[in-house]
Amino acid sequence: MDVMHRWVKEVWNKKRKETIDEIFADAGVARSFVGESGQELRDHAGSKPFFRRFRNASPDLQVAIEDCFTEGERAVARCTVNAKQTGNPVEFTGISIIRAGNGKIVEAWNNFDFMSLNQQVAVI
Repeated sequence: MDVMHRWVKEVWNKKRKETIDEIFADAGVARSFVGESGQELRDHAGSKPFFRRFRNASPDLQVAIEDCFTEGERAVARCTVNAKQTGNPVEFTGISIIRAGNGKIVEAWNNFDFMSLNQQVAVI
């Protein structure tokens, strides 16, 4: 599904936060990620602070879609994330599922291996 590939390529790999406005629905919700208030990310305004915090922590972050499957209005992508944390390279994997409508992400479910990330940066 083009919207999944575009989201990864433009938002995460090219750091184009304006793409969030273009392809995340006004009433969209990103489940499994939370904002500063501890609530799920909703709409583009709610998604941008999360994007900024994550990008600021890992400015060189790159996401590779390893597999992507679509059925109807849903897409599933298995991803590998490479970045640097405190100057050290880190790698972790995850899966994103999106439901799209009218070319925009309406709903997203994300499951990334942040335990692996935390272990690599010695948080745990």
